[in-house]
Amino acid sequence: MADTLFLVLMLTFANSVGAEPYQCVFETGAVTETRLPCEPAMVDRFGTRLLELYPGVRQINTSPDYIMGLYQ
Repeated sequence: MADTLFLVLMLTFANSVGAEPYQCVFETGAVTETRLPCEPAMVDRFGTRLLELYPGVRQINTSPDYIMGLYQ
């Protein structure tokens, strides 16, 4: 059982290490690389959920670039 778990963990880790990073572009034109895709729909969903969980974020900043920075 332990050998199977070890093998699964190693395969998972090996796949994540070799994965190509995604490029995310901010509204300012800045480009950064992330492990997760930063498609606008995914970032919007993240922003919506973040504001549901932490409404105080509205008082800090809700600009698209700020939310994208938190998403990464």
